[in-house]
Amino acid sequence: MKKRLTFVFIMTFALINIVFAIDKAKLLEIKIISEIVISLTNKQNPKVCLYKFHEYEKKEYENFSEFKITNCQLADIILVKGIEEKISFKKPAFALDYISFKNCQNCIGAFYWRKGRPQIILIKENLDLFNIKVNKELQNYVVSKRLAQK
Repeated sequence: MKKRLTFVFIMTFALINIVFAIDKAKLLEIKIISEIVISLTNKQNPKVCLYKFHEYEKKEYENFSEFKITNCQLADIILVKGIEEKISFKKPAFALDYISFKNCQNCIGAFYWRKGRPQIILIKENLDLFNIKVNKELQNYVVSKRLAQK
């Protein structure tokens, strides 16, 4: 009986770990994006719209980020990914892949991976457009739109 109970406990624990597992790189990415969003919005718990995200990705951000997921009308900032056509938003948008960054007309910046390394870009003109002040920690990532287009 004791062996059976131990076996059931171990199998349940393993199943829970499989179902709720998130790889460490993804968790780190969510934490970095969370810090960037908090810094850019200047709010501890900003409202964020996740544009073109899968449901499981929304759940990951809901569980592991420090912001509140909401619709785009109520959001302080819009996180975008998977945008393959030119698009523009009325609110600040931040891209999570390079293609979306290129296609989002008024993205204030982007976070994406290139050759296994994280890349952060903030566009000065678009930051100014939305009257966003960048703190010292992110100042090194601010570039002009012209430089980012290359």
